[in-house]
Amino acid sequence: MREFMWTRKETHLAHIHNYIECLHWPDDGTSQKDWREQWRSAFVGSKRKAIRDSKELAQEMAHFARDVRKRVGEVLDITRKRQFEPLQQLYKAFKTLLIHDLSEDDFADTYAQTLAYGLFAARAAHPNESFDVAHAPERIPPTNPFLQGLFAQCLGLTKVGGGKIDIEEIGVGRLVELFEGLRPEDTTRILNEFGSQTGDPVIHFYEEFLTEYDKRKKVQRGVFYTPKPVVSYIVRSVHELLQTEFGLEDGLASTDTWADMAARFPKLKIPDEVNSKSAFVQILDPATGTATFLVEVIEVIHRTLTERWKREKVSAQQQQVLWNQYVVKHLLPRLHGYELMMAPYTIAHMKIGLKLRELNFTALQSLGANDRVRVYLTNALEEPDDASGQAQIEQCTPALAREATEVGKIKRGTVFTVVIGNPPYSGISANLSTAMRRSVDPYRFVDGDPIREKSALQFEKNLNDDYVKFFRFAEKQIEKRVGLIGLITNNGYLESATLRGMRNHLLQSFGRRWFLDLHGDADKRERDELDQTDENVFEIKRGVCIALLVRRPKIHLADNELFRQDIRGSSGHKYHWLTTNSILSTRFSAFAAREPNYYFFARNAETEAEYNQAIPMVELYGINSTGFESGRDEILTDFTAMELRSKLVHFATSPKDEIVQRYSVSEAWGKKLFDERATIVAEKDFARHITPFLFGPFDLRYCFYRKDLLKTNSHSAGKHLLAGQNVALMVMRQVSIDGPFTHIGVSKVIPNNRCFYSTKGKISYFPHELLAGDRDLPYSRDRFVGSNFRPQALARIKRLLKPHQSETELSDRAVFDYAYAVFHSPGYRSRYAEFLKTDFPRLPLTGNLELFGALARLGGELVALHLLESPKLDKPITEFIGGRNPEVEKVSWSNNTVWVDKAQTTGFQGVREDVWNFHVGGYQVCEKWLKDRRGRTLSDDDIAHYHKIVVALTETIRIMKEIDEVIDQHGGWPGAFLTGNSAATVPPEASETVDLTSANNEPESPCAAADEPDLFSSVESVGSDELEGAAEELPEVQDEDDAPSYRPISEVPREEVLCAVRKILTAESPLDRDDLLKRLAEEFGYQRLGPKARDLLEDDLKTAVRRGIAKRNSNEYSLIARGINGYNRNWLKDCFVSATGRTWISREDAIRQFARHLGFARTGSAIEDMARSLIKGLLREGRLESDGPNIRRV
Repeated sequence: MREFMWTRKETHLAHIHNYIECLHWPDDGTSQKDWREQWRSAFVGSKRKAIRDSKELAQEMAHFARDVRKRVGEVLDITRKRQFEPLQQLYKAFKTLLIHDLSEDDFADTYAQTLAYGLFAARAAHPNESFDVAHAPERIPPTNPFLQGLFAQCLGLTKVGGGKIDIEEIGVGRLVELFEGLRPEDTTRILNEFGSQTGDPVIHFYEEFLTEYDKRKKVQRGVFYTPKPVVSYIVRSVHELLQTEFGLEDGLASTDTWADMAARFPKLKIPDEVNSKSAFVQILDPATGTATFLVEVIEVIHRTLTERWKREKVSAQQQQVLWNQYVVKHLLPRLHGYELMMAPYTIAHMKIGLKLRELNFTALQSLGANDRVRVYLTNALEEPDDASGQAQIEQCTPALAREATEVGKIKRGTVFTVVIGNPPYSGISANLSTAMRRSVDPYRFVDGDPIREKSALQFEKNLNDDYVKFFRFAEKQIEKRVGLIGLITNNGYLESATLRGMRNHLLQSFGRRWFLDLHGDADKRERDELDQTDENVFEIKRGVCIALLVRRPKIHLADNELFRQDIRGSSGHKYHWLTTNSILSTRFSAFAAREPNYYFFARNAETEAEYNQAIPMVELYGINSTGFESGRDEILTDFTAMELRSKLVHFATSPKDEIVQRYSVSEAWGKKLFDERATIVAEKDFARHITPFLFGPFDLRYCFYRKDLLKTNSHSAGKHLLAGQNVALMVMRQVSIDGPFTHIGVSKVIPNNRCFYSTKGKISYFPHELLAGDRDLPYSRDRFVGSNFRPQALARIKRLLKPHQSETELSDRAVFDYAYAVFHSPGYRSRYAEFLKTDFPRLPLTGNLELFGALARLGGELVALHLLESPKLDKPITEFIGGRNPEVEKVSWSNNTVWVDKAQTTGFQGVREDVWNFHVGGYQVCEKWLKDRRGRTLSDDDIAHYHKIVVALTETIRIMKEIDEVIDQHGGWPGAFLTGNSAATVPPEASETVDLTSANNEPESPCAAADEPDLFSSVESVGSDELEGAAEELPEVQDEDDAPSYRPISEVPREEVLCAVRKILTAESPLDRDDLLKRLAEEFGYQRLGPKARDLLEDDLKTAVRRGIAKRNSNEYSLIARGINGYNRNWLKDCFVSATGRTWISREDAIRQFARHLGFARTGSAIEDMARSLIKGLLREGRLESDGPNIRRV
């Protein structure tokens, strides 16, 4: 019968009103049979149409499940103080045993999904029979005993504590009616869909249900369907890695034990909690969802075994027997999954059962409770609880207690060696308990040092993204043992500066790592090689990456490897590629992850080493901040001060309804602002808070800058701009957008945090001057307390340019302008493009005063142009055409004119195409400035302002070309700077590492004077056989104080020769062999070489090549890397071990020995930092051992 329930939010009484006439005795001669049908229709409602497919069923289920959820929530609310109420007891049991942070709303959701999918599973178990809800729990397969017990309680068939749940009270009838009305042929048709091999309809069914049921929850939990090609690639790759990396011929199907593995790998330590006779391959999907990965694992295992049995000529009948035995003994006990939501949990069990049935497992009905599918209802990120306090709950809800007990045993006692899956995608984490937040604590460090971020809030947000927590969870299962991980996640960790601790830790935990970046980030607007839009394999905006990480029994030298491949293009192209490839057929490229950021993508080592010698922004400047964010632009910002003042008065004095309608906001939106609105204009001089700010390039607007009303106020740095005539350099730490680097600017006012465009990161600004006192005080030189440059950095810059500079040339403002010019060099931007995307720009230094002065002058011109203060702006080069009071309608460009209307009759004439296309901060300036004013009428001031923008951009293009011309005149990139040959002009004290050692320094061995007559080629011995020929003569005898002290080449320490090789090739590279030998001879005081001396030096050149100091191409030698940071870190580890030896040595001596091994004459800070980091890593890997301050090779 139809039930009529009154709820707080809706009523079904309309149904009674519509059908009340059906209950009247008819006045006409209607037959008794017809009247009975009429009367019955009032109670049973309209006859349902047949469910045609799984999509319709999912939508109907979701509709009725929503009603159940709503009513369960209301019953919980009403009975909150009745602790023995069955529904309250069930809620308490769930919260205590399984999901500790479960809210009432989430419990109501779990309950509704349990009923919906429990009924679905029961109906699907016997599709050809009639359906009776009283026997529904018995129909649930025995592989899911938990659902059987819980389902019976939720249906009110068994007690919860002392009573049964009243299912009429929570409106279960409509849901039951749905499945009772599902005809056998409908059920069969839907199940046949689930067995389809062309896709995964079960997942689509679940997604359809969740979208209809609660789309917000889907997004909140980051639940997204994993396409079968993605799952297939990961599972097949994991299977192959087990075969190739662990020697398991059957891969995922292997039944080898820990004892078998210990015999294969003698150094493998069997974990204490593991029985040596238990299977080595234990598989876990920590975010199982609908078991897509586990089902694919079953598929691969079945295919592997079938192929093996066929090779062994096992009969089909015997294969059936073997498969039935394998499933019970070796498959179900090794397959595990954790799932938090009830609907996918139930579907997971059902899908595994359907897959086994599809693969001809015929013993399904004979399975007992001990043969259950090991997919558990739990949050993988929660630690297991002890069993204390569960006895009372077990009496109340035995099924729940048993599930909790089993989950605890699995979490505490099972050692997983394979972790696979697709963790949730939720930047705003749904897992924020203290324990879960602490789980990622290891990612807060890099090489043992804590990460300190200026934007601590963003750091915490990135670190607490759910996918990061699940990555850490997976790593934790493997890091102290052995095994492998195959996950697809957000790809942000590959390059995010804030997640460098995560990368560093993954490098320590795994010996071999493969990353398949599938890209697909919608905000990056990436294109493939054919210039087509790059699409995601998911229906999400963030790009994704597959990670395959292996930790073998012992990390060998060959184990420390990183590989990456990038796939771009349409989703269809990616699906096809994933379907037809696996890890063995993927053409990965090796790369090195170098400190300090350990980025997981290839970078040019030599260029990176060169770039790293420049000064980082955070070492150049002291105070900096990200741009401010009002959080309420609709109210707190406007184009002009007058418009903003008027809006604030209206906002503060108008009725709430009018505000909501005018500004399209609810009263709940910006609650603090609504609560404080009266105070905005209560202040007599409230307009003093109206402050100009930079909204975008050349776009000055106004904000009500009262700190307590802003989302972020950026006041620590902003106060130095709000006070007066200061200037700030604007940059970005991360730039995530296709296209050339353009994210540099200046401002005299505080910038908005989105002043530049990028899909990640916010604008940062560095004030030039620091001002004392309150921001409201008028600007004066009395308030100037110094520049924002760090004293050490400024001293280093000035020291490089001594002793010929003037005070003006080396003023702090000249340094500011010099930096602005360098950052606008097209050569700089293109040469260091890959590094500019992942961190603040670095400033290359020069020891050339002429170059410094020229760049400072050009930088000063750019600053004046970009602040719109240059006198050149007073001479417009464009003309405005069209009528008066033009409204911005549609912005376009053609025929050197920027049009503001559709008809192209009004606009700015004289705008070159390169000016129209010019970008600043990721924005196309000429277009964006006008587009942001669509619908507004341009004032005379607006038109004049736009004329200035065009002049500023035109001059910027000219000056940027001139900057590169000046740099080219002084040696180009990198020669004009300290990363290049101009290092020769730098005095010794300016260099912090051997790479910058002056070529004019006194050599460590004495040199011959420039006017020295022809010298002996060698004086290694007195014997005449050491002389090259009769023409060689002894040098003239000089006074003892004047004579250089010659040494035979054989007596020169070989490490000293290697240092000379590095020194010579640093000054000039490449050199052919004869020229290099000649330079070496001159370095040690000779103009010619005898045969033995030449042989010795040629052997030294071979050593230099072998040690990685130089490389030889035919007859030419060139330097491999100028500085220590230019080398591959893993290669450096090998070098350090080779240089150290097996005798105890102090760490300081080992570092010096390591430096000489690579030909470095001195151990500067860069070498010391690198060597200490290498020591840490080698100690962790067991390749070095320590005894207090001493170390030695193992």
